[in-house]
Amino acid sequence: MPKLVHSDFDISTLQFNPPIKNSNSNGMGAKTVGEVLIQFGESDQPCFVVSENIDNKALKVNVTDDMISWFGHLDSHIIDYVFQNTKEWFGKELQLNDISRMSAPLLTLDNEIILKLSSKTRCFVDDGSDIYKRVDLTYVTEEHIIVPVVQFNGIFIASRHFTPSFTVQDILIVGKREVEKDEVPFSLTKTEENEDIVD
Repeated sequence: MPKLVHSDFDISTLQFNPPIKNSNSNGMGAKTVGEVLIQFGESDQPCFVVSENIDNKALKVNVTDDMISWFGHLDSHIIDYVFQNTKEWFGKELQLNDISRMSAPLLTLDNEIILKLSSKTRCFVDDGSDIYKRVDLTYVTEEHIIVPVVQFNGIFIASRHFTPSFTVQDILIVGKREVEKDEVPFSLTKTEENEDIVD
């Protein structure tokens, strides 16, 4: 399925299958209907800067203001979707306030999110040449500015909370941040070269 840049992606079209128990017994997962690939940002308008590479298993990233709004819309859509399907999914009707309290947004108060990586995640560097260079995930470090392509897996549902679940498919490194951490948009410097649903 072709990927869509997040700004062109209509969140209201997201649909989810009824949740099923995860094979590892850790909660349930409501998978997206169809494969959903989303590209966050573009090379000339990146949205994420890495604050930490967590053992090549996840990236903690800061986001720009437009992404804060985007994730807010996503959270609202998921809350509404779960509310509309509580009877079918959980066998009982829940109040909207209760569902809102159960929602665990990806975005932290520091405007950071954690992007889950997998053994299949690929990483490339845009060094200004015509062909992106493939690099290992260990290459991704603090202050790298990235454009990730993620697969939206669905909603992870635990006993007391639920949260959207993404897995990074591809990462494009487009530069390194040279401004203070609380400044956006990011200043670009080209880099020189010498399934279960869980939260």
